[in-house]
Amino acid sequence: MKNTHTHSESGSIGLWTILILALFTILITVTMLGGPRQKENDSFLLWALLVTGVVTAQWSLIALARKNRYAVCMFLLPVSFLGLLISGVTVYAGTGPKTKPILFLVLFAVVGVAALAFIIWSQLRKETVPNILRQQFKAGDIYEIDGVQLVPIQTQQEIAAGDALPIHFALQNCWDSERTVTLSLKTTMLYVKKREVFAFPREMEVTLRPCEVGSLTIPVVSNTHAHGKYTIRASATITGTGGTRVRHWRAQGVSTVISPLMSVALMTVGLLLWGGGLQFPVKIRKSLLPDYLTPQDDNAPMENNLPCSYEEMGM
Repeated sequence: MKNTHTHSESGSIGLWTILILALFTILITVTMLGGPRQKENDSFLLWALLVTGVVTAQWSLIALARKNRYAVCMFLLPVSFLGLLISGVTVYAGTGPKTKPILFLVLFAVVGVAALAFIIWSQLRKETVPNILRQQFKAGDIYEIDGVQLVPIQTQQEIAAGDALPIHFALQNCWDSERTVTLSLKTTMLYVKKREVFAFPREMEVTLRPCEVGSLTIPVVSNTHAHGKYTIRASATITGTGGTRVRHWRAQGVSTVISPLMSVALMTVGLLLWGGGLQFPVKIRKSLLPDYLTPQDDNAPMENNLPCSYEEMGM
């Protein structure tokens, strides 16, 4: 039976939200404890909040690190910098005792250095399984979602009306277990009146064997009456669970459509995702054929059952 469980290597948004709230609680209480001397009741409440924040942050960090230590370190890097900044200001400008803020200053420095060291080691360590995409493409051309890396390849950005525009994806499974990649395409127009501009398969599915690398070609055909500038967007989802990640180098993240607010929030904590999926700009030149040689109905439905092709490139 086919496994349709969606695998999220970076963990759930709920866990990240809990972690962010816990860390903000820690930062606020550290700032307040470093200020003017508190009353006994207020001091007890602040220490209780601090302990609760530390325990909650530790629990969520452990849960997230089990899935993706790299993502956790990417998160901790800007958070530790923020903690260093707040603790440093508290030490410099605070009127209360300096001992506790200095201890937290040292703690944030250690966390930041450890996170940075792990990130550098993870990206530069020797791979046990050949990284074929790194060998054939520039690092900036490779994207990643949930442990599957992909390179979008667009051979031409300008075509004549009615011509075909094949779009290629190089796919690489970084796990030693099977993953299924589902790619979806949709069209957005920069200008011109709304009409069906392209014909292409709406959804394509490829099952990658452990560590498999392959190339998927998606046929795209333009309307004979279309002309102007358009954008084709591709988004991907990954299904499948289990296994161990054996290709450790991380590419830039790519996600499905996400809100600008969520994009800013994720970038703030070091989880950079390119919201809106992958984009392919296309310019269509107006057909030079006379009208009697082309269909007259601009809005006529186009054939979307075009065949895709997949070719294995290696393991």
